[in-house]
Amino acid sequence: MSLSQSSKTFSESDCMDLEPFASDLFKIIQIDNLLNEHSVVISLNAKFGMGKSYFLEMFDNYLMQDNDTETIIINSWKNDFCNDPLIAICCELILYFERQNNDESLPIRTQLKEVISTFGDLINQFTKSKVGIDFKETIERNKNQFYGNLIFDKFKQKKDLFEKLYKSIAEYTAEKQLIILIDELDRTRPDYAVNFLETLKHFFDVKGLTFILAVNKEQLKHSVECIYGKIDFDEYYRKFAHIDVALPYSEEGINKYIIKIVDDFFNKIEVDGKKIGIGKSLLLSDGFTNKYIKEFFIKLKLSPRQINQFFRVFLSLLTSENKSSITFGYQIASIVYIAIDLYDSEIAKKILNDQFKYIDILDFLEIKNFDLVNIDYHLVSNLLFLFSNTSKEVESNIEFFKNKFADKFVFDRTNRENSLDLGGFNETTISPIKNVGKKISQSKKLFDQS
Repeated sequence: MSLSQSSKTFSESDCMDLEPFASDLFKIIQIDNLLNEHSVVISLNAKFGMGKSYFLEMFDNYLMQDNDTETIIINSWKNDFCNDPLIAICCELILYFERQNNDESLPIRTQLKEVISTFGDLINQFTKSKVGIDFKETIERNKNQFYGNLIFDKFKQKKDLFEKLYKSIAEYTAEKQLIILIDELDRTRPDYAVNFLETLKHFFDVKGLTFILAVNKEQLKHSVECIYGKIDFDEYYRKFAHIDVALPYSEEGINKYIIKIVDDFFNKIEVDGKKIGIGKSLLLSDGFTNKYIKEFFIKLKLSPRQINQFFRVFLSLLTSENKSSITFGYQIASIVYIAIDLYDSEIAKKILNDQFKYIDILDFLEIKNFDLVNIDYHLVSNLLFLFSNTSKEVESNIEFFKNKFADKFVFDRTNRENSLDLGGFNETTISPIKNVGKKISQSKKLFDQS
């Protein structure tokens, strides 16, 4: 059983073919629990936005199928407002075991609450809101005691308490292995991340417990160096993580995920788009909008997190416009600029500063393996207008287009210009790509870019 009750399963949500990896990881956990007399800590490594949280949710459901396994998901980032990871972990465990509400977990629940009462004098507000324990009475009882005796008593109390807790957990996990999935540790404050690791090592090194830390090791290294300076991070990290595994990256799997998430987006717009004033028919454009979004996601290798960010910005931009102004050209400008900005914000800045022209965008797309000849005539011809500031620049770009694609395309200036619905050009006309870029750069503070 799991506290999270995740709805994501490998059978329904695994676009990246991660179930075989999940099966191998579970075998590793079972073997190490059999051989190890202490807790098992596994580091699951991947870059930001590459699906660690997504995998943990599916893995959580996968583990629920095993009757001898129980799981808990802890989002450490959501709890780092509490300065002490020990209290945060204990509160999450109490919530889980109280949900179990069985006789086997009663000793653990009781002892965890005692741990919080003993260690939590300085974080009354957090623990009271989480599990209903108020420490003010504890402080009042102790404030008049002799300070030296209090220190000794506290030390002995803590030592005895943890020995009881370890025994209770070991008895519980002798029947069922408990796997605790730790997410977002690399996004917490550096001091909290380090304290979290050391808390696991010093307070929860109990046979039968398995911790899976989903982290970006490079970011975690920066956190450790913020506290300890330049150190041998790999050697330091080995004190906490016994097994180091990388979340598999499959280009084919990522591409399948991209196709699914884009199709899901358009289906959601069809069902719920009226709530925000965007209908699916507005975005169809004979299927080109859908097609170009997938193409830019795949060729720029945007991560799942970047893809989610794209849709937030894209829809916010479109809902801020009059429907009559959301032409096909405007949509293409939005797709191109937002995708490039997520891929490399420096290129996006160059677009705004007229340092990235039509020639540059074609070179960039070719480097990224866009098949400009076979993908579609519309893309390269649309980009011609999107990257033109003036009528003179339009004519110059048309000549470049004719020379570059002379043996592939016949350029029909009047027809293509009308199809874009961009109107006439004059010396003060701002290119659509810059217009989109300016709006996005002005509203960027509204979006989480992490």
